[in-house]
Amino acid sequence: MRTKITRIDKDAVPCILRTGRPAGFWLCRMGVVPMYWYGIVADGERAEVQVGQLGAVLRFLHERGGV
Repeated sequence: MRTKITRIDKDAVPCILRTGRPAGFWLCRMGVVPMYWYGIVADGERAEVQVGQLGAVLRFLHERGGV
């Protein structure tokens, strides 16, 4: 199975975290200095988030996707 990770704008993050919708795997760059990222896994009802450096966030997304 292939995990599709979609990059989103930071304005979409609060809605996805609050509602868990739309379902999917989401990636967003939040800060410039220091650079940090949000990785969100939403199932349509709940959302799980990881915040940190890009490598850690991508690992989180891939683990949740079964990679």
